[in-house]
Amino acid sequence: MVTRARAQAAPRVALAADDERTAVEVARVAGERGVPVERLALESAVAAPVGAIAYAPEAAPDAARAATLARLAAAAAENRRPIVMLCAFGRPRPGRAAEERAIVFAHLRAHGAVLCDDPDAWFETAVLLAAYGAPAGPRVALVAPPGGWLAAQAAALAAEETGGRLLYPPDGPGESDELPADLVLVDARLDAPAASRAGRALVVPLAARAELMPGGERTALVGLRAALAAAAAAARHAARLAQGVGPAPAAEAKRLKVDRARADKAMAVGGERLGDQESKLLLSAYGVPVTRQAVAHTPSAAVRYAEQIGWPVEMLPWDPERDGAAVTGVRNPPDVRRGFGAAASAAGLAVGVPIIVRQTPPAGRSLAARVERHASLGPMLLLDVPGAGPVAAPAPLRRADADELAAALEASRAGDAPPDRAALAELLQRASFAAVHDESIEALVLTRIVVGAKGEGAMAVDARVRLKRKR
Repeated sequence: MVTRARAQAAPRVALAADDERTAVEVARVAGERGVPVERLALESAVAAPVGAIAYAPEAAPDAARAATLARLAAAAAENRRPIVMLCAFGRPRPGRAAEERAIVFAHLRAHGAVLCDDPDAWFETAVLLAAYGAPAGPRVALVAPPGGWLAAQAAALAAEETGGRLLYPPDGPGESDELPADLVLVDARLDAPAASRAGRALVVPLAARAELMPGGERTALVGLRAALAAAAAAARHAARLAQGVGPAPAAEAKRLKVDRARADKAMAVGGERLGDQESKLLLSAYGVPVTRQAVAHTPSAAVRYAEQIGWPVEMLPWDPERDGAAVTGVRNPPDVRRGFGAAASAAGLAVGVPIIVRQTPPAGRSLAARVERHASLGPMLLLDVPGAGPVAAPAPLRRADADELAAALEASRAGDAPPDRAALAELLQRASFAAVHDESIEALVLTRIVVGAKGEGAMAVDARVRLKRKR
């Protein structure tokens, strides 16, 4: 059902910019668009009667600054005037600098800040949130007549990516149509009755360029690409706020149906770390899919376990204090007996030490993750996605953060089936709760996670836990 719009007051945006030139240019753009902008210090803007706060820092915040900004962002989000932060900074070098940047930005996002790395998307996000609020989800529909600049923009975007873009006739959907969208962008120049909603979807005017802005009472967004980025950023913000800001509370572990006895058994091993066997025991207690495996003290026991697990198997030494490479492709009892000694020798251990016999992991994409305690910002999960760099979120993960981390994993080649992102998100969320099971856990490291195609699941293949040193 399409509802008529009420007379709309111009949205108010607070502008907090560290750089004077940026502040002047943003104020001028806002003035041309008819969007009232009030320049305020960030701390003052949080309590001001505005719809959104456009914040442009001069430099990327460090961890100490992020801790302060996170408190302001959480307060602003609670007051329904979110901080939309421009993050147009140079990319840091790979390594610890890139990880620190990912951690800082993740901490801010999780506490209610809306981060945008493109200036156009940043401003349109602030306008969208101030004028209309956040859409219920990320699905966007476009209503535009054939021909013209906006239709050309839509065609160009469609050539880049398919899926998620809908195009209705110029008169829009009918009164009874069910829109498969959360936000409907309508060409602002259409002579059609103004509407604030179509079913559950927000209806927002869109101008292809600022020069094509029509007159009228309703605030319009500018530029299809920037508007789509704004819609996605606002929808992610709404999803996160619906679940709460910051890391998930420890009490949410009840939903996972944790086997506390099994987890405590894994933690009962002494030393400064847990090896692959005990780490997976802890993970499995939290429902994380792990390889089926057992510890064999003799070659005969190893053969028996291999037959139970199913050929082929892998073999690696059971030694919590060091990592050993797995002997792979073990396909029969003679291979097991040879592998029993080869796995120990390869790790520099005496032949005869216990050996882990485990299933051969399924095929899929491999990536690594770890949960570690950041000195200033608390436990953080870092996911290393090949080709995308590190992405992060506070631990334990809320589902919105887990889904966003998993979304960074793309299909490796054109035409490949998409990876099972839902299974990866579930694995990461459960592993993040396992990592904070006990205060003695310093870090949980998943050196290899295998993600199958959609519907095939995800599995932790190699894992270890680093414990705090006892003083």
